[in-house]
Amino acid sequence: MKLFSPHTVNLSMFSESISTTLINRASEGDSESCNRLMELSQWVLSRLTTRLLDDQEEIEDLIQDTLTVVIKVMATEKLRLENGRHSYIKLLKSCLRNVVGNHLRKLQIAPAGGSDNLKLLENLIDDRVETIEETRDVTEGVIRLSGLNENEQQVLNLFLLSGKSTADIASQMNMTPANIRKIRSRAFQKIRIYLGED
Repeated sequence: MKLFSPHTVNLSMFSESISTTLINRASEGDSESCNRLMELSQWVLSRLTTRLLDDQEEIEDLIQDTLTVVIKVMATEKLRLENGRHSYIKLLKSCLRNVVGNHLRKLQIAPAGGSDNLKLLENLIDDRVETIEETRDVTEGVIRLSGLNENEQQVLNLFLLSGKSTADIASQMNMTPANIRKIRSRAFQKIRIYLGED
């Protein structure tokens, strides 16, 4: 299944730049931006952790522990990320990998392969790259958390995540292409506000 069409890659880059604004404002101590960044971070960490573990209570604990570490790093380092969202995703993944690794050591979990457990964890949470799946997670999180109404969410999901054209979306939603463009424009404006670039 193809996740992104050429159209969505360009729009994905658009959302990266406005995410950098949110990250920078949060790093500078803006409390509203920090709250929104943590909300989005919790979404992304939830997606990552759910791919690793089954126990929902354990997942929630690991996410909270990871967010605590991320907040400490941001507070002590006055975080200005040179590569925007990609650097921040790397920070999230690196913190998550450390927290999960410590958690596994405390529980003395040794699956088949014994000491290879941490190597397996490094492969599952590779902080050197942002996968297409993780890019999709961020996009879904922004769409879900930025206060869009149902139509706006549906249009952006179809456009950004399914790679459908404006004409295809209009046909599927029984609307005109002009209406779809208006909805999409309004949705992007709400996302800009949510991410602090208003």
